[in-house]
Amino acid sequence: MLYSQKIDRPTGGRRIVIGDIHGCSQTFRALVHRIGLQPQDQLFLLGDYLDRGPDSGGVIDFVLELKSQLLTVFPLRGNHEQMFLESYESYRQPLFRLFLKMSKCSNMLDETGHPKPEYLDFLNGLPYFYELDTCFLVHAGFNFDSVAPLDDYTAMLWIRSFETPAGMKPILHGHTPTSLSQIKAAISEKSLNISLDNGCVYAHPSMQRRKPSDDLGNLCALDLDTYQLYVQPYVD
Repeated sequence: MLYSQKIDRPTGGRRIVIGDIHGCSQTFRALVHRIGLQPQDQLFLLGDYLDRGPDSGGVIDFVLELKSQLLTVFPLRGNHEQMFLESYESYRQPLFRLFLKMSKCSNMLDETGHPKPEYLDFLNGLPYFYELDTCFLVHAGFNFDSVAPLDDYTAMLWIRSFETPAGMKPILHGHTPTSLSQIKAAISEKSLNISLDNGCVYAHPSMQRRKPSDDLGNLCALDLDTYQLYVQPYVD
């Protein structure tokens, strides 16, 4: 597994980054269709493909489908992918199945009750962050109280609040559901700290009681060079 990776700018293509998907496979497909992804483009995904939404397996299937079409996709590790892997390694089989049921990830199993090998390969290979020439991409953020922020991989999956130091490249992340108005303001101001998690899965009927804001429920993508924001309403 690569813990991090530096990605060169594509020749003649766009660089698009999408926030937390959480099992919303049809919304994910609709957003990629809206973007009109081309072979020369780069697509970055900020993690949390699993859990809460109706089709965790379908999200990974679509990522693998895009890769099979020779499109350039760079997925990151989120805390929900990490929880899935840790529960599979640590729990006895009945408890792991209970975890899958509670997290709505049961369609990631094969007929033997184990995670499909292609899913395990995908999850185990996910890096923690990408460095681009203009920004960093990470699931949750960086712990700048640490003496080595780029080595604190736990913070990259779990941190909720951080400030990007002046002079550092902007950090784009997900993990913490952020209102659409706040996302738009951060993009407009070209903030050093931009969340792209608009809590798409909170539009699912089963999540309405847990919805922390009425300004949530979309899947967001950002063109890293033009700062054009794509907003796809929930359709699952």
